[in-house]
Amino acid sequence: MDDEYIMRITGRMRESRLFHENLSLTRPVTTRLGSDEIELYDVVENLDSEPVEYAILYHCNFGFPFLSPELCLKFDASHAYNRNEDYLAQLSNWCERVAHVHI
Repeated sequence: MDDEYIMRITGRMRESRLFHENLSLTRPVTTRLGSDEIELYDVVENLDSEPVEYAILYHCNFGFPFLSPELCLKFDASHAYNRNEDYLAQLSNWCERVAHVHI
């Protein structure tokens, strides 16, 4: 039995229009008591019978403690898609490049 205290909240958003897209985005946000990590896991589901193209733009405005020079955000880009073929190379050293930005 695991005595770990896990906190999770889940939200769901839907984007749909008559004769257009019918998408659902589900986002659980998870953390553990005493942890310095927050996990976001987005799932986009096409609820229509026809395929549809979509794009997601992430924009975050964080304050303290995210402005610390020691902060490093890690993203799993193994399932990401981009038309730019060298995007994985750009993401591989993303944290080092951001660490040199002074606010």
